[in-house]
Amino acid sequence: MDFIKAHPLLYVVFMLLGLGILVVQNRVDKWIRADQKRNDSYTKMFFTVVPTVAVGALIIYFLQSR
Repeated sequence: MDFIKAHPLLYVVFMLLGLGILVVQNRVDKWIRADQKRNDSYTKMFFTVVPTVAVGALIIYFLQSR
């Protein structure tokens, strides 16, 4: 928490990333409902797990580079 207090901008970045992931998941849910022919579970897993892992990796990289 000291790190975030020292860099208030980081807090805003984390908030925006979280909101971005929520928006992406919402969009993907709508796409999947619109196109039921696709394999739902794999598409949903890909579009929810991949962005989450990517953001996590970026955050870890950013924290270690400091």
